[in-house]
Amino acid sequence: MRIHNNNGKVEIYTPYNKEFVQKIKGIGEARWNGKCWIINEENLDVARKIMRDVFGYSDIEANETVSVEVITKEEVNEHTADVVLLGKVLSHATGRDSGGYPGEDVAYVKGKAESGGSRNNWISIVPENSKIILRNVNKNIYDKYMQNPDERYEIHLIENKVNKKQLQQEKERLLERIAEIDELLSKTE
Repeated sequence: MRIHNNNGKVEIYTPYNKEFVQKIKGIGEARWNGKCWIINEENLDVARKIMRDVFGYSDIEANETVSVEVITKEEVNEHTADVVLLGKVLSHATGRDSGGYPGEDVAYVKGKAESGGSRNNWISIVPENSKIILRNVNKNIYDKYMQNPDERYEIHLIENKVNKKQLQQEKERLLERIAEIDELLSKTE
């Protein structure tokens, strides 16, 4: 995720998330330009709060992640929508016969994403007893979820190793933020 301030108009780049779209539309001037959301600079703090609520972090904070193993205790399905857990798409279908597809950072060890239902009322399905590995789950989202877990899932934390790429991305994000702060400070002098 990143934010670019372009002369008072802020460009917000995030992964697609239905909840984020609903919440960012609560900022009156928020507009989608086909690549990113654009808002006025005055509402940047509000946008960052929405990012934290939905994704567990914003562009100026570290995205500490964990990996988890998920076992489904029963079939989990969503009517004309994706099955999502901890911000990760477990099953994405586009119709009854489309089949289901896992999202990014999702790997089935046992079972597979499926689709079903009727032609007009299709569903995305994760079968009972599926075993799924989720990588790069935001730790804040994981911690919040574990306070009130969904009974349909059994979740186990997997030990993470140091991710050099992730650390490099965090360094770049922090350097961009320092440049942003320097610019703001120079305007106030």
